[in-house]
Amino acid sequence: MEKNVFKILACMALIVALAPNKASATTFDDDETVVFDGIHYMLNDNDKTAETHWAIFPLIRTGVLSKASSYPYPDPICYYDRGENYEALGSLVIPENVGEYTVTEIGDYSFHNSGVTNVTISSRVKRIGEGAFIWNDALSSLELPDGVKTIGDNAFRFCKSLTTVALPSSVQSIGYGCFADCDMLATFSTGDGLTTIPNGAFARCEKMMTLNIGKSIEKITGWAFIGCDALRNIYIDENNSTFSYTDGKLMNTSTKTLVYCSNIAENVYRIPAGTIEIGECALIYNSNVKSLVLPASVSAFGLNSVAECPNLTSVHAMAAVPPVIDPYNQVFSNIASHCTLNVPVGSLELYKEAPVWKDFKEIVENPATGVDDIEASSAAADNNVYSLDGRIVKQNATNLDDLGEGIYIFQGKKHFIRK
Repeated sequence: MEKNVFKILACMALIVALAPNKASATTFDDDETVVFDGIHYMLNDNDKTAETHWAIFPLIRTGVLSKASSYPYPDPICYYDRGENYEALGSLVIPENVGEYTVTEIGDYSFHNSGVTNVTISSRVKRIGEGAFIWNDALSSLELPDGVKTIGDNAFRFCKSLTTVALPSSVQSIGYGCFADCDMLATFSTGDGLTTIPNGAFARCEKMMTLNIGKSIEKITGWAFIGCDALRNIYIDENNSTFSYTDGKLMNTSTKTLVYCSNIAENVYRIPAGTIEIGECALIYNSNVKSLVLPASVSAFGLNSVAECPNLTSVHAMAAVPPVIDPYNQVFSNIASHCTLNVPVGSLELYKEAPVWKDFKEIVENPATGVDDIEASSAAADNNVYSLDGRIVKQNATNLDDLGEGIYIFQGKKHFIRK
């Protein structure tokens, strides 16, 4: 009789131990690592939340929640180099809860290079950490739940099989290089919660053709699209008043900055009149641009803004006074040495003396032959008086009589005033 009772009690204990997703049978300490379905979680007793930590290979889906310290398996193998113990995770599910803990975060590098093919993420998850799914080249589909608020740096970088991504409106920020080097990514939608497209977000996504910019986007950094040679279709929500896209040119209309110029075939690239700044990396690596027209309104150039354009042979600067360029910005890197600079009549000597501009292979007056419909800017013959750093010190001047001692630019010539 006693033996039978003992057997019954033992069976009951075993059933309790194997009961799925129940934490009541085991007491966990704050910040303790536990395992559920082969995924390590870090627990936080203060708010009863859990964060994915890493995965064990092979992924053993037992439905049992247990302490990681008692889990009968060697150290987790989830390295950049796929070792002999590597086995692809395949389909992955991030649950709402592990025991009494709510899963709110996918930790940094939790599933990097893990062989995930598709992932289902609970709507309870608020943050996807840095590099969480980096190097998962078999991840072909991604549906993010409405609930995720932040996605860290490089989170989905090198996910080479992703083709389409649409962010839910809950996403408020994505990190540097978040979707960079996703070779097959063709379409991306920002949703209506994201405010900034950061540096390198889509760097080298060579097949990316379509970008849908939501109403909430307020800032796009200069090299978000570096290497996106196929990007032609940029659609902007009608309620977004910050950006416009016309004739292959993405403009920040608030700051009058050229953000990005599509790599489209045009004989002459004309920067829109009224543009104040050529943004960081706006034209970099553009292989189609052969002749570039800079209106007189342009007064600022960002880092590498017109750099590394292999077929660019002529630049037409319409400003009578050369805009000041910081040599550090390498605006015309690998261009000036083989490119002709065309300047307004009367401005030749100014450009030959100006930093960066003076580095062009050849500087000539008047628009070059072969560029149609270019009219010299009215700035070439304006009556404003400029200081040597390009600031207007007197507008619509008829003479220089009331100016103090110094050197000024008036009607394309230097004037020395001594008193």
